[in-house]
Amino acid sequence: MKFATGETDTGVIISWHAEGPKNAETDFINAAMLPHGIAINPLNWKRDETYAPASMNLGSIVMDEKTGATEIRDIGGDAQVNLARGTVVTHAKAIANEMVEFSGPESFHQDDYSIFYNNVKDNVAKRIAQLI
Repeated sequence: MKFATGETDTGVIISWHAEGPKNAETDFINAAMLPHGIAINPLNWKRDETYAPASMNLGSIVMDEKTGATEIRDIGGDAQVNLARGTVVTHAKAIANEMVEFSGPESFHQDDYSIFYNNVKDNVAKRIAQLI
């Protein structure tokens, strides 16, 4: 399979491996990262370093700490591909992985889908429409 080059191609791989700026600044390499990794920006569906502000994020899915219910919120999930690292850097207000020694100070890999939830949902519909 080949990697996605845009928002409507099909039969492709999409990946972004979200992380905060602290991981990128410290050049922390965690176990989920592979050499020569490739990422696509889940807000603008580009593979270059074009910055996508949080205003392009259609909503993140988060759990309400009081009720345990999930809801769509704005958590400031912007996105920018870091070509050298093969990741997407975000300033989202998400909880970083607690295993800092393995994941770095700001790994959001476990929240890849939840930070960009509505954008991914919208994109799935666009990709399916290409097949119909």
